[in-house]
Amino acid sequence: MPIIYQAIRPRYPQLLLRNIPVDDAESQLSQFQTDLIINTHSYNNRSIQHHVLFSDTLEIVCRQHHPCLANAITEERLNSADHTFLMLEGQHLSLLRQRLQETFPDQQISFSSYNIFTIASLIASSDLLGLMPTRFYDLFSRCWPLERLPYAPVNSEQVEFSLHYNKLSLRDPVLENVIDIIREAF
Repeated sequence: MPIIYQAIRPRYPQLLLRNIPVDDAESQLSQFQTDLIINTHSYNNRSIQHHVLFSDTLEIVCRQHHPCLANAITEERLNSADHTFLMLEGQHLSLLRQRLQETFPDQQISFSSYNIFTIASLIASSDLLGLMPTRFYDLFSRCWPLERLPYAPVNSEQVEFSLHYNKLSLRDPVLENVIDIIREAF
């Protein structure tokens, strides 16, 4: 959000940018209940356009001084640890989840949430492990005592973050310019 705010504010200081919870992004976009959504989802609705803003790698994250940091990371050690799980939906992520399930077939999920902030704070104060995009780790490690566990099969995975909007929204010149500004910012 800071990148978007800094890009839009100089050109459109009068615009109110709101970061609101979204229950059903596809419906809200197709029914013009929201103008723009940035997430990792993929939609089949032909009225919804998307542009990939960036892709990011994944990190296995733990708290500082976690027992896993003392020795080399192995698949067995990762499988035996308790994990968090970020509950997101989307077609791109279902294939990623399938590959991660194949990598960690015996993974024990001890906590799940839709909120990445909750997961980051819980990882920082427990022996749980979690997955998150590298950019999120870089941000959250400034707020909480987090460390990354290097593990090539996970670190090589990519997650795409896209800007979604209703194609008919391009009829509004201000919204069209905002979309262009956001795309250029990334």
